[in-house]
Amino acid sequence: MHDPRPVALKENLPAMKDTAGSSGSLSFKSPVRAGFAMSNAVCTSCFHLTNIEKVGTQRCQCEPQFAPDYGMTDCPSGYHLCYICARVETGGVSRWSWNACERCKEMNRTMQRRFGFSLMLGRHSIMNGVSIPLSTKLEDLGHGVKALIAFAEKSVEISDWGILRARELFESVPEWSQKKFVPVDEWEKKFKTDRKSSLEAFRLYYGVKHLSDLLKKDQPNG
Repeated sequence: MHDPRPVALKENLPAMKDTAGSSGSLSFKSPVRAGFAMSNAVCTSCFHLTNIEKVGTQRCQCEPQFAPDYGMTDCPSGYHLCYICARVETGGVSRWSWNACERCKEMNRTMQRRFGFSLMLGRHSIMNGVSIPLSTKLEDLGHGVKALIAFAEKSVEISDWGILRARELFESVPEWSQKKFVPVDEWEKKFKTDRKSSLEAFRLYYGVKHLSDLLKKDQPNG
């Protein structure tokens, strides 16, 4: 079972406004963005997304990766399936992108309100309330470094869960077994998302029958 962590959600930070829109993608529509949106597909080997027309920079883990162009394309292969439900394409080329779809983000906020904990679903640590202010005293620096390391480890864990969930969904469709790629629009049509599917994804992630069961367990500090 995954342990819940108390996290203060930070979804309206001024720092995000210059590089990310409400969807978590770059706010301008460039050819690179259009390339991502038009022809992304799920690779059925690694379950990352690739651009099947080889337009733009999006590539799966089976392919060579493009180098970042910070300030423009922070994360060249930054689009992916939602790390929680794996039903919807999310992410973006910005460092300020979200790793979960809108429904899962809303469910995460609901968990924070009702239970007092939530998952760190922002790509950048600052989006999750984790940072080391410039004014931090030397004696307090260690605490900040530990928090950043914990954030990085948790981010990898959630990402790994998303890949596992994507594989499980793929294997639930026998007629796809010989496909090397599944277009995102076909994937999203097959696995429609709603509040129920998001709730189920969180239950599976935490390994509980009801999310309220988490309140019966001891919650670690980190």
